[in-house]
Amino acid sequence: MVIGIIVVLATLAIRLLPNLDRNKGVPNAVTQLHGWVNLSKQYAVRDKSPRGIRLMVGPNNRCTSLSYIEQPEPFAPGTNSVYAIYTPYLATGTTSATLYSFLTGTPIPWENVAVNDFYDITSVTPNVTAAIIGITSGGTQLILDRDAGVSGLQTGFRIYRAPRPLMGEPALQMHKDVYIDLSRSFGLTQPPITDPVTGEQYYDIVFNSSGFVGNATGGQIFLWVQSVDRQNDNLLLAIYTRTGRIAPCSVNDAGPDPYAFARTGETPGL
Repeated sequence: MVIGIIVVLATLAIRLLPNLDRNKGVPNAVTQLHGWVNLSKQYAVRDKSPRGIRLMVGPNNRCTSLSYIEQPEPFAPGTNSVYAIYTPYLATGTTSATLYSFLTGTPIPWENVAVNDFYDITSVTPNVTAAIIGITSGGTQLILDRDAGVSGLQTGFRIYRAPRPLMGEPALQMHKDVYIDLSRSFGLTQPPITDPVTGEQYYDIVFNSSGFVGNATGGQIFLWVQSVDRQNDNLLLAIYTRTGRIAPCSVNDAGPDPYAFARTGETPGL
């Protein structure tokens, strides 16, 4: 009889415990996401440099993979060391910029420059700015997304470097039962950024050295965390861009504005 009771209890536990764990899936995911976003903010404050988090766009506008990012300082070499020369490129409407040593006239690599950075020519009026869509010839030649309209020696230029994954940090993965619904998230800069090489799309949330969101278009970002198989199981992670405050909030299911609680900072049900 004792063995029979143990078997019955074990069977009930096997059936019930996964559901109990799943009921905690969205709150646990929001807590985890809160920690990731807050840590990226602390990196920015600690390093006195832009740091943040990247949300990768997956199928059906769902995000299950994230990464920490950093934004390096602009690169502006001195005119006594290097210069750039423009040459026509094969693709119509684009230009290539090759970096040469000032002393030897030989091509040298564009170090710490990457696709999606911006090349700004400051030696002409008005400035000419182009996106970097490729790097070829052993890293010495930048492929720009437009004809810069400039040729010959150019010593006045700088590279505005875009955010990129933080070195040494692994990718962050949401639990398989939850995801960030990017179609219902609010306040992300639109449209998503597209990598011209891989075609991957993503959104960046970048904190400045004061802990505020530096690349926001509004005062609030609401990340919608959703259960995979339960439509009404959801929560928001609110990021208040002008103060840097980060807080979980309930979805307002009863009214026309699902973000009403997050806008006012209320947390009913949490």
